[in-house]
Amino acid sequence: MSGVGAQGVTIRATYGDGRRLEQVVRLVLTATGPDGQRVGPVQLEPQPEGQGFYSSGPVSSDRL
Repeated sequence: MSGVGAQGVTIRATYGDGRRLEQVVRLVLTATGPDGQRVGPVQLEPQPEGQGFYSSGPVSSDRL
C-alpha cells in the first residue's frame, strides 16, 4: 500500500502467494488513524499502471 493523506491510497492487489490478479475485483477501503479518525468506506478503482493496481483518488473530508 502506498499514498497518504489528501492524495488518497494506491494499492497493488495480489493473491496470497504473490501472483497477480487476472481479473478486476471490487475493493472498498475503511481506515482508522491513530487518533481515532475514520475514513470510508471508499471504493477503490482500477488504475492504468497495470493489472492489480487500484486507487481511491483524493480523499477529502466529505468521505469521512
